[in-house]
Amino acid sequence: MFYYYGRKKQIAKYYPAPNCETIIEPFAGSAAYSLHGDNWRKKVILIDKDPSVAELWQWFIEDATISDINKMPDLHIGDRSSQFLHIIHAATKMAFKFKCIKVTPVLERNWEISKRVFADNLYKIKHWKIICGDYTEAPDIEATWFIDPPYKGDSGMGYRYGSNLIDYNELANWVKSRKGEVIFCEGENGDYLPFKPLMSLKGVAGKTSQEKTFYFSHIQKHSDDPNSVDTRLVLTRRVIEWRQKKNKQSGYMSKERRRHDVSDSVWAKIESYFPGQAGQWGGVAADNRRFFNGVCWILRTGAPWRHLPSEYGKWGSVHKRFKRFCDKGTWDNILERVIDEPDFKWLMPDTAHCKPRPRAVGGNQDMERTNQEKLCHSTGY
Repeated sequence: MFYYYGRKKQIAKYYPAPNCETIIEPFAGSAAYSLHGDNWRKKVILIDKDPSVAELWQWFIEDATISDINKMPDLHIGDRSSQFLHIIHAATKMAFKFKCIKVTPVLERNWEISKRVFADNLYKIKHWKIICGDYTEAPDIEATWFIDPPYKGDSGMGYRYGSNLIDYNELANWVKSRKGEVIFCEGENGDYLPFKPLMSLKGVAGKTSQEKTFYFSHIQKHSDDPNSVDTRLVLTRRVIEWRQKKNKQSGYMSKERRRHDVSDSVWAKIESYFPGQAGQWGGVAADNRRFFNGVCWILRTGAPWRHLPSEYGKWGSVHKRFKRFCDKGTWDNILERVIDEPDFKWLMPDTAHCKPRPRAVGGNQDMERTNQEKLCHSTGY
C-alpha cells in the first residue's frame, strides 16, 4: 500500500497464489503480497509489532477516505517532515530511526507515486483487519501464511524490530505449526528452514541480493500441475527470464489485456501502413503489432506510460517510439490512408475515454485538431 523497505511489490508475482480463504501476514509491512492481483479479495489479517506501522494500517482501513487522500499535501525537495508516513518513503531502512527527515528527490518522487496508489487501492482494504502485536498473537486458524520477517543478519537490521530482536529458531518452530499453507521469505543468510533459491535481485550500486523461500502445505495439490506451488518455487531467475522471453516471442497476452488489442483481421488491413517493413529502406521492425497494441492500451485506459504492461515492451521504449511516430508524421500518414475506408470507423471512438489536454479546455493556442492529434490523442484502438 505504502513504500516500505524490503517490501515484495516487484516480486509478489513469483510467489504462489493463495489457496486458502484467509491470508495472514504476521510481519505486515506494506502488505504487498495481499495487495497483489486479486489476493486482496480474500479475508486478510495483518499483524505488525511496530505501533507506527499498525497505526498507519488502522487509519487506512478504518478511517481514510478518497477525500482525505486527495487532501494530502505534496512534498517538495528541501522540505522537512516528522510524519512517519513521509519518513518511510525515504527508500532506506534507516528511516525507521529518523524522527524528522529532509525531503530528497527520491522521497518526493516516491510520495507522489504513493498518493496515487493510496487512492487507487483504498477500496480494496476496507474489509481487512490489523493487529498490533507480535507474530505469536496471530489467530491459530487455517490460512495462507505469507511470512516476510526482517532477514537474518545485517540485511534485517535497521527496522524498529530488526533481526537482532528475533529468535529465528523459535520462529521456525512456530511456522511449522501453522495450519493451511506457509510461504516464507528469507535472504542469503536464512539457514533455520530448508529454504530454496527463488531469484537474485539487483539493488543499489549494482549490488545483488539472493531471495530464498520456504513453502509447505497441508492442502493437497497435484505435483504434475505446471502451476502448482512446488513447480513455481523451484524456478530460478534464469528459468523465470526464459519463460518471460518465450512469452514475448510467442505474442502471449493475458485475457485482461487482449480486449484492448486489434483483431487479426484489422491488423491485416493496417499492417502494411507501418514503417519498418521487409524490403523497405532502413531496419526491419519485428514488433509493430505489439507496439501498436501497447499504444492502444494506453489510449484506451488513459493510464500513465509507466503503467504499460510489460507484455507490450518496456514503457520507455514504446513511449519514445510513439513520440517518434508523432514527430515524423507517421500517424498522419496512417490516418490519411485509412480514414476514408468504411472498415476503419473504429479509429474514431467515443471520446469519453480520452483525457483533454490543457488547450482542449481553453488557452491561446490554435484549437484546430490535426490528423496527428485525431489518431494519437483521441483514438481508441
